[in-house]
Amino acid sequence: MTKKIFIFGSKPELKIPIESCDMVFSANGGAYYASKYLSKISGKKIKHINISTDQGFIKIPKLRQFVENSRPDKIIFRGNRIKIEKHSKIIANSSIDLEYQSYISQFLFQRKFFKKGLFDLFLAEMNYEKDSWVNQFFYVLKSFKSGVFIGCSTGIYTALFALSKFPNYNVYLYGISLSGGRQFYKNQKISDKKFNRYNVDQSLFKNLKHCFKERIKFC
Repeated sequence: MTKKIFIFGSKPELKIPIESCDMVFSANGGAYYASKYLSKISGKKIKHINISTDQGFIKIPKLRQFVENSRPDKIIFRGNRIKIEKHSKIIANSSIDLEYQSYISQFLFQRKFFKKGLFDLFLAEMNYEKDSWVNQFFYVLKSFKSGVFIGCSTGIYTALFALSKFPNYNVYLYGISLSGGRQFYKNQKISDKKFNRYNVDQSLFKNLKHCFKERIKFC
């Protein structure tokens, strides 16, 4: 029997599911929704793993607060430029399991999910600024200089990570999509900000291997 993983993202007005699952993941501030869901499930211990970007955790107080308050069993940071003792004493003094992935290692990890591997990833990353050749050139140049290549948004990355680590599970995505939109914990309107990372997601999803794509359910 195929098991279920529920993954919670950060889109506004998410409807919390009522059915049970076998494991919970959350992406960034989606930890808030994961916590809400888990509070409704009684009589069953369900493991919760949060995946957050290190810079988002450092720079967005609300995101950090939601992750801290959700008390996940494990936090995986995309990026290792964070000192947890400095940025969250709550987590530093807890028993939460922590894992740090360098920008390069998390980028290379993604290559196995796509038909042409690294080629698909680099091509998709160029789509981050797809509306301007000039901006595209400077974005790629900046990425090479900094050594920071992101690939998928954290929501989609969390889905891929779960698929890889738990091959007998399907993943059900709540508050995660392939289209732009604000996070529920930010005040800006959708029209006030470009969500370029979704350009990358859309490009990559087209080239996602079928064996992974068929196990992803958008809810």
